[in-house]
Amino acid sequence: MDYGFQIETIEQNGGYFDYLRQEIMRVPSISERYIAKPSFLARVCCIIMVSILERMARKDKDSGELLTFGYMVRAVKL
Repeated sequence: MDYGFQIETIEQNGGYFDYLRQEIMRVPSISERYIAKPSFLARVCCIIMVSILERMARKDKDSGELLTFGYMVRAVKL
C-alpha cells in the first residue's frame, strides 16, 4: 500500500561497522546491568575495538546491505 505517498529517497542510516561499534560501546553498561561490572581489561578491549571499527567505517563501501541502524525515507503526500 502506498497510503497516498510518493517515495523520493531511501537512505541507509549507518552501516555494518557503525552498528557493531555502537553495540560494543554498550557492552560495559549492559554487562554491568546484567552480569557484573566489567574488568579494566574488558573496558580497554571495548575501547580498542571501537577505535578499530571507527577506522573501518570510514573506509566502508556500502556494508549497510548487511546491517544498518535503519532507513531514512523521504516521501511526499500526493
